[in-house]
Amino acid sequence: MKIFWSWQSDTHQPSNRYFVRDVLGNLAKTLNGVDDAAEESDRPVGTEEDGEDEGAETDDDFVSVDHDTKGLGGSPRIAERILEKIAAAAVFVADVTPVAEVPGGKHVPNPNVMIELGYALHVLGEERIVLVGNRAFNAKLSRLPFDLRHRSAPAFYTLRPDATEERKAEVAAELMDDLRDRIAPGLKLALKQLREDARRTRRVPELSVIVEREADDPFLISQTPQRNGVKTLDEIRAENPPLRFPTSPISGAAHGIIASQRGLSGLGMGGRVRQPSQWTSEETETYNRSVQQYYRRYDAFLDEHDEHSKLLLRTFQVQLAVKNSGTSPATGIDVDIYFPDWIMLWDHDEAPPSAPEAPEPPAKVIVDNERNYGRIVQARPLWSDLIPKGIYNRHTTLIYPEERRVRFSEIALKHHTYASLEPIIVTLATEQDVTSFDAKYVITANEPIDPIKGEVHFDVRLVDGKAT
Repeated sequence: MKIFWSWQSDTHQPSNRYFVRDVLGNLAKTLNGVDDAAEESDRPVGTEEDGEDEGAETDDDFVSVDHDTKGLGGSPRIAERILEKIAAAAVFVADVTPVAEVPGGKHVPNPNVMIELGYALHVLGEERIVLVGNRAFNAKLSRLPFDLRHRSAPAFYTLRPDATEERKAEVAAELMDDLRDRIAPGLKLALKQLREDARRTRRVPELSVIVEREADDPFLISQTPQRNGVKTLDEIRAENPPLRFPTSPISGAAHGIIASQRGLSGLGMGGRVRQPSQWTSEETETYNRSVQQYYRRYDAFLDEHDEHSKLLLRTFQVQLAVKNSGTSPATGIDVDIYFPDWIMLWDHDEAPPSAPEAPEPPAKVIVDNERNYGRIVQARPLWSDLIPKGIYNRHTTLIYPEERRVRFSEIALKHHTYASLEPIIVTLATEQDVTSFDAKYVITANEPIDPIKGEVHFDVRLVDGKAT
C-alpha cells in the first residue's frame, strides 16, 4: 500500500519537502514492523530517499511511500502518471503550507498540490486524505482555503530552516506520532477496499464453516440438576416405612418371597399371597432389611439421576453451515470438522445414556412360591425419538463419535450462499469442560485447489443456578 506524498518546493525544502518525506518513510517502516525505525529517524534530514527498500515486499498490507515520478521510466506524461499514482494510493498526504501571500493578506498553498488534493478527494475520499503544514512558514488553520478550513485540522509542526539536528529529531518524532494516528485508519480502510476489489476481480470461491444462530448469543449451560417429578429420599421414607413386628407370634417357617411392587405384575397362578398381618417376626425383619436396602439403592439412584441430569444439561444441538462468501461457485466440496478431546459427539441414532430407573420398593406381600418373577421393563425411547421428525436427512452429514469428527459433502455451492449441515448433538464431557471452544476444519473442493483450514468458535458459558 502506498502513501502518496504531495509536496511543494516553494518553501525551504529540507524543512518541508524532504523532512516530511523522511518522517513518512520512517512511519512506513514502523507500520511494517522494521526494528530500526527509531534509529533511522535520527539520520540527517535529506540523506534518505523515502524509507523504502528497493526489494520491498509486495504484500497487500506492506506500506511504502510514493511521490512525483518516483519509479517511472522513459518519458511519461508526468501529470497523467501522477494522477494514476494518486488513484492507486492508499493514503494521500498533502503539504498545505502557504507559499505566497496575495494583496489583501490571503495566504495561498501551492497550486499543483491543490490540484492533486482535489483529485485525491474525488478518487479516494476524505477519510484517506491527510494534510500537513509547517507553522514556521505561516501554516495556520485560518489561512487554509475555505473548503479545507472546515475539515479536520492538518498535522501542524514547527521547524525553522536554522533548526538544530536535535530539534529536527524532536519534531520528527512528534510529527510521526501525529501522522500515525491520522494515516493508520486510512490504511486500514484502503486495505479493506483493496481486498474487496481483488475479491470481485479474481472470481474465486471463499469457503468457511460458520455456526448458524439467529443471534450471537452464547450457549448457556446450567449444572443445577433437574428433579422434576422425582421424589426425595424423605418422601420415599415416608411412603415406605419399616413395619412393626407382630404383637402375637405366628407359627410357621419363613419360606415366602418378598416381591417388588413391579414384580407383582408377573405373578402366575398358584401362589398364595399373605399380607403383613399374616407374617412371622422373621418375615417382618426380612422385609425391614429390604426396606433399608431400598433406601440405600434409592439414595444412589438420586446421585445417578443428578449426574445424568447435568449430563443432559451439558448436551446441546449445534447447527453448522458451509458458506461461500467468494465471487465464484465451488464444486465437489468435502468438509471435515474436528472437535476437541473433551467433546462427545453422538451419531444420529445414538444419544446420551437414558435416565437411570428408580428402584422399586419391596411389596408388602409374601408369596408362598419359589418361582422367580422377572421385572417387566418398558423399552427406553431412542434419542432420535426426542428430536423433531424430519430433522435428519442422512445423506450429506456423517458423524464419527470416536474420532470426534464430522464430515459433510456438497456437490456444488454458489457464491453468496451457504449449505447447512444436519444438526449435531454435542456433549461437554464434565462440568469443568463447560467453556468456550474451537473446532478446527479442513475444506477441500475442486475450486479452490488448495485445502482451506480454519476454526469455528463456540461461545459456551456456565450459568449457575439457572436452567437452560
